[in-house]
Amino acid sequence: MAKESLSTAIAIMFPTIAGRLKEASSIADAAAACAAIGNYDGAMRVLMDVEELTRDADTLLNAVCLLRREREE
Repeated sequence: MAKESLSTAIAIMFPTIAGRLKEASSIADAAAACAAIGNYDGAMRVLMDVEELTRDADTLLNAVCLLRREREE
């Protein structure tokens, strides 16, 4: 793949990664609010929604790293 195409693919992924992490952060804040008022079960239920978002962000980050390595070769 051409270096320019790889750079474009990498650039496209950054906003997606940021969006997933922002959403995960908002959910974590909601879980913390639940825990602060003593609703620990509710906090855990809310916090479980973070897992998929962080896994997605991690997968995208791994893809960016791979594309970067390919671009540098």
